[in-house]
Amino acid sequence: MRKMKHTFANKNINILTRTNATKMTSATIIQDITKTQNITKTGSILLKSCILILTLALAFALSISDASAKKKTYTVTPATKPLTKPVNFANSVDYNKYTKHYFMLRSYLEQIERDGGGKLVLKKGTYNISNSLCIPSNTTLELSDGVKLVKLNTSGKARFKAAGGMIHFVSPKVFNAKNKTIGGYKGVRNVKITGKGTATIDLKNIKDAMGMMIAHSKNVTIENITFKNMNNNHFIELNSTDGAVINNCTFTGVHGSSAFYREAVNIDTPDKVTGGLNIFWSKDDKTICKNITVENCTFTKLNRGIGTHKYSQKTVGGETVNCAHENIVINNNTFDTIYDYGVFMENWTNVTFTDNIFGNIKNVDNHKGLCVGFRGVTRPFTFTGNDFGDCYVTDVYRADGDTLYYLPFRNDATKSFYEPIYNDLGVETLTELLMMNEGY
Repeated sequence: MRKMKHTFANKNINILTRTNATKMTSATIIQDITKTQNITKTGSILLKSCILILTLALAFALSISDASAKKKTYTVTPATKPLTKPVNFANSVDYNKYTKHYFMLRSYLEQIERDGGGKLVLKKGTYNISNSLCIPSNTTLELSDGVKLVKLNTSGKARFKAAGGMIHFVSPKVFNAKNKTIGGYKGVRNVKITGKGTATIDLKNIKDAMGMMIAHSKNVTIENITFKNMNNNHFIELNSTDGAVINNCTFTGVHGSSAFYREAVNIDTPDKVTGGLNIFWSKDDKTICKNITVENCTFTKLNRGIGTHKYSQKTVGGETVNCAHENIVINNNTFDTIYDYGVFMENWTNVTFTDNIFGNIKNVDNHKGLCVGFRGVTRPFTFTGNDFGDCYVTDVYRADGDTLYYLPFRNDATKSFYEPIYNDLGVETLTELLMMNEGY
């Protein structure tokens, strides 16, 4: 504004000078002054516009701050009762010693959804979970040191059967509606489940039980939790998700009757043909996983650590297209006492596999097992800094003299009739793998 005044003052001086020197007519002077006034008016309008923009920006920032401030933190213990509004689950005919923790936690998670997000802190103790808890968007679930989430296989009610999945990453409203489906990456987002100290999720070897079902989600973090006692399913089903980090977790213990291909962390697509996901709230739209990181984790006494065991394909313009999971990072993990594969990559592309440690990889008849399986893995591919101990790295070998031989792969014909998939790792990577194997 000072510059405007300065300009205006200079203009007046010029007018006086020109008037004294040339005796300008009054009409000319008036015209010059009018121009000056217009300049001043324009500057004033610009100033007002700037002030308006700044005011709106400040109001927007404050609204965000207020919205964040309104997001509450709730703290519960195993003795906490369910919230009483809008529904008091303690009055449900299904509320009993088996379901009380489920109904209590459900009441708080549904309140967090009504709040638009928030944090739920579980204090030390054992929480018995009979049915599926639903995690809404913008939620942090914190398991304090000493928390145990324990799966139950009964609800104590024939009419209200216990569920297989402990935690679903889905809106409670969608889950409870029973007639809605989610596709793409349009499900919950910005969810974090974090543990402290000895926080544990224990599936108690209940057949087909699952710890977490994550699908159609974005921006998910799972960290600092020990997962125990899996039986014929997965600790984590990571499906149709964009942006997930699993960090500093321990996965341990598989029941002897579990299928050999049951991974602790399964990366999959929702596909009716293969049976991938197969949950009522998900569309079978073959949405891939992308931008996935598993790091600083320990996998022990399992059939498989991380992997995919069925792949999907689509037809686009008459051409078959692989629904390949992309941008997968497996970094700085330890795999010990694994009975099938440490990591089974299937239909993955743009993989970073670095600084992982393998030991005691043996199959059920005590022969050397395989650290890594490759099925339809394509470049770019980064494979460095890994320690395979005395284990075979993978099933690549020589045939017909010096020819590198690698089998293509196809889903079980009883499950799907998709086209075979092929590896494209590059000759240098395949040669490196072969040299590693021949060292044993």
